[in-house]
Amino acid sequence: MSPTSWTIDEIPGPDITDKATVLSLAYMAANAYVEEEGHPEWEEVGGSYNRSADFGWEGDGLRGHIWVDTTNSTVVIGLKGTSVAVFDGEGTTTNDKINDNLFFSCCCAQQGQWTWHQVCDCATSTYSCNNTCVVQALNEEHRYYTAAKELYSNVTEIFPDANIWLSGHSLGGAVSSLLGLTYGLPTVTFEAVPEALAAGRLGLPVPPGAEQMVHQARQNTGAFHVGHTADPIYIGTCNGATATCSFAGYAMESSCHTGVECVYDVVADKGWRVGVGTHKIRSVIHDVIMKYDKVPIFDFNQDAESHSHSHLPDPWVVGMFGRDYHYHRPYDDDDDVDIDDIDLQDAWVVWMQG
Repeated sequence: MSPTSWTIDEIPGPDITDKATVLSLAYMAANAYVEEEGHPEWEEVGGSYNRSADFGWEGDGLRGHIWVDTTNSTVVIGLKGTSVAVFDGEGTTTNDKINDNLFFSCCCAQQGQWTWHQVCDCATSTYSCNNTCVVQALNEEHRYYTAAKELYSNVTEIFPDANIWLSGHSLGGAVSSLLGLTYGLPTVTFEAVPEALAAGRLGLPVPPGAEQMVHQARQNTGAFHVGHTADPIYIGTCNGATATCSFAGYAMESSCHTGVECVYDVVADKGWRVGVGTHKIRSVIHDVIMKYDKVPIFDFNQDAESHSHSHLPDPWVVGMFGRDYHYHRPYDDDDDVDIDDIDLQDAWVVWMQG
């Protein structure tokens, strides 16, 4: 693709430094697991956003809800993540695991732990994989990336002039990010599985100067990945022979996010131990986001080659640097807040295909 086909555009996006805004988006991600309001696990989003439509609840694939503000000017698509099961079959558990192992394993969960659930036959020999085969599997009609693109097309047909934002947790966060990279959409995820590997394999368009298979180094993606250091799924370490993910059949081998990581260091700050129990979205909301005064914004200093947290008023200017970095990488896997509104004032800079 010609470099002249790309532009940098400012588009309206959520204020990722605002705790209330992040909580509202987290509630939308959490509610993607719940079909109806009134359920004990339903979270009240509050503010000017209302549930407008639902999708996927009559099938066993991609699910979630559509949220729209009172002026129909901003729409948020909330995607459900993985419904965990050792033995598949209930609800979306089978398709969730298939998509997990397509997106996040080196070769469809082949040639790894014996407990992994194999989802394709793309391995060609030991430690080698037919990438074309994997890409074809990822792009099959009933897989979540293809379903997400179709969903986006339907939403834009209904709301042609609206700003579209994306939110999701875990697998839903990763799919949201891939969709955001495809169309240049503001995306806020929670405990998303690292998705840079899948972005490269899908051949998502990259701007001038970026490498096709190194999406974690891209700038101005419009994606923020909120998570914490005690979640082995988020930090990319839930993949050893004794890891809970492996035992349950999930091949979580990817380790890099695209965009920006907003990392709560609960291991250092609160003494948490790393474990998959901390991955649940409601734990993230009530035990992490609500407990901190500010949202940590990742600051990548390219000149000094140093990394730090900061609380910056203008995330779209500083917070779009890609990176390949995780806190506390040597790990093994072993209250109410009033929400008035989502702050719409911050513009985000994203690469757009002309």
